[in-house]
Amino acid sequence: MIPLPVVAKDVVVFDVAHIRQLRSLGIVGVLSGTLAAAPQQNLLLGVPLRLSIFDAVWLVRNSHAFLYDSAAYHQGLSTTSNPVDTSIDSANHSNFITIASTSSAPGPPPSEYQISIDEFMPKDTKTAQLYKVYSSLRSRGYWVSPGLRFGGDFVAYPGDPLLFHSHLIVSHADTIANQELVHRGRLATGVKKLWCVVDSGEKAYSIEWAGFG
Repeated sequence: MIPLPVVAKDVVVFDVAHIRQLRSLGIVGVLSGTLAAAPQQNLLLGVPLRLSIFDAVWLVRNSHAFLYDSAAYHQGLSTTSNPVDTSIDSANHSNFITIASTSSAPGPPPSEYQISIDEFMPKDTKTAQLYKVYSSLRSRGYWVSPGLRFGGDFVAYPGDPLLFHSHLIVSHADTIANQELVHRGRLATGVKKLWCVVDSGEKAYSIEWAGFG
């Protein structure tokens, strides 16, 4: 299974091999790393890959990955390493000081610091409903990304986003104001997508603005 480090309640993946595995499972995530020489630019982003709550929970519940406490894991590594002695006396009057940077004994594996879904996932009703929507989209073969850019909860692709444009802007709502219905319907049609609204009963309604866009 893929180890997913939890850092300050966020899931961030630094291992490129693990990122490839996630991609093969239809998990896109959001690259959030920047270049050391140009930290203010946001055009060429790289590792770490940040996963949404829904990505992480779906992976764990489908036995593809497990969550672990990154801070506790690295603390465990530091306690198993050899102490570093940098004092002048330890140099034995030599011009060099030898520093033991690693230990011959491996530290505990990430699996010893696992975090359960109950610990990780917020308990509010909204998050639970959104996960149901996310899981339903994944079960239908869609690749799912955050939908904030288009005013929705999710954006759904028929395949890898490198190969396909998104088809659906997906929102969870039980009631919709008439003005919002018009605005979001026109927005979705204007960007050549279908707006899909899913209620708490998991019934989905698609909205398209006819003769527009």
